[in-house]
Parts: sequence; C-alpha cells; structure tokens
Amino acid sequence: MLYLWLSLPIHDTVVFYLDEYTRADLVNRFGGKVRRLFLLPLQQRSVVLGGCKKGGHIRWHQLATEEEVLSSDFRDGCLNIHVVSVGIEDPGAGVLAMSATDLRKFTHDFGVDLDEIRKLGKEEMECLFGWLRDAGMLDYSDVLLNQVPAYINLPEALAQIPLMTRTPVTKSIAHSTPS
Repeated sequence: MLYLWLSLPIHDTVVFYLDEYTRADLVNRFGGKVRRLFLLPLQQRSVVLGGCKKGGHIRWHQLATEEEVLSSDFRDGCLNIHVVSVGIEDPGAGVLAMSATDLRKFTHDFGVDLDEIRKLGKEEMECLFGWLRDAGMLDYSDVLLNQVPAYINLPEALAQIPLMTRTPVTKSIAHSTPS
C-alpha cells in the first residue's frame, strides 16, 4: 500500500459545510486527482507536493510504503493543522508521466482542491474522506486533530517511528476500511 500524509493548515475564519451534491463533486474531483498523483513517477509526485507546499496549500507531506519513506518534507512543530493520511493499495506508480505544462496545471488544481478541503470542519472532513473510501477511490484514510509537537524533526528520529504512526499528533479519529 502507498500512503500519503498531508498537513492542511486550519482555516481560521469561516468553516464550510457541504451539501450532498457539493460533497459528491469534491469527492469525484479530489479522489481522481489523488489516484492520478499516485500514478505519477516519484519525481513528479514530489514536484506536485512541493508545489502545494510552496503555494501554501499544505505545510508538509510524507509519501511512504510500509517499508520506506519515498518523499518527505515533514517538519515538527506545525500548529493549527489537520493531518490527513490516505492510502491506495498497489496504485501502479510511475505508469503515467505528465508533461511539464500538464504537471503545473495539475499542481495548481490539486492545491485548489486542498484549499477547499482545509476550509471544512473536522466532521465534514471526516465525512468527505469516508465518501472517498466508500466510492473506492481510497483504500485507507485517517483524519487527525491538531498536532501537538512530540519529537524532533531529524531523519534518525523519524526512522525509529513505525511508518503508520509517523504523524506527530496525540489524538486521532481513525477511518479505515479493512484490507
């Protein structure tokens, strides 16, 4: 299984709630983009996630399998974030590369969807990722509450933490389907 952790800055002003049709639209848009992201070669995945960080859509990301970290700009000490983790069983990574122009557009569109998601309340976010699993777009998802700094951002410290728990949070709301 391939896992992606994203730290989404919490939107400070208005928390949005989605009606059923708007949620279904976001599920289809974002779910398709996540699956497409997982099909990109590793270098292009890193470009997309790095662009999302530079655009302010995420604070950090970590992409990993059960055995190894593939791409990460994880940093400890980020407050006022939700950590969202998603997983897809055997996505066939590296199958479909994009041209530089398509990659820039994809990065922008992925960031726009992340901005919509980060404006949701916790319950809405959990519901959205539940719908993504129910629609078969994700095999695993987890929405975690605000982070409390727990350990140092050193590769040695990260290496000692099991991959499935490498999010520096103290409380989580787990939403996963059995494999």
